[in-house]
Amino acid sequence: YTIPSLTYRVTLTVRNNCGEKSSHGYRLSEIGLEEFDELHKVEVYPNPVDDKLLISWNPQYTSPEEVLLWSVQGKQLMKEVLEAENLEQGSLEWDLYGLPEGVYIINLRGMDLDIRESLLIQH
Repeated sequence: YTIPSLTYRVTLTVRNNCGEKSSHGYRLSEIGLEEFDELHKVEVYPNPVDDKLLISWNPQYTSPEEVLLWSVQGKQLMKEVLEAENLEQGSLEWDLYGLPEGVYIINLRGMDLDIRESLLIQH
């Protein structure tokens, strides 16, 4: 938990056996990580799915702009750019009818969002 008036910067630095290093920094402020994750939570259900996938989020805190479906080989199979109505409601029903059974990757992207989850289609 952090105090709202404070800002923290956390940096993770990793070094490989060749001596090369990589760093990535994160700025933490206003709310703790657990609270942040809960506010920006996106739900994808049911999983496994037959043909209708439901995606929901809290429109006050996050807004996916597009939803993509990828094969596990990395090929983009479907793309849905969200309309204003979906963004305001905080939900989308996505029709996956006709896709063969198997494992896929669903990707939700927006300004403050890049979520990938595995999705199992079973008929």
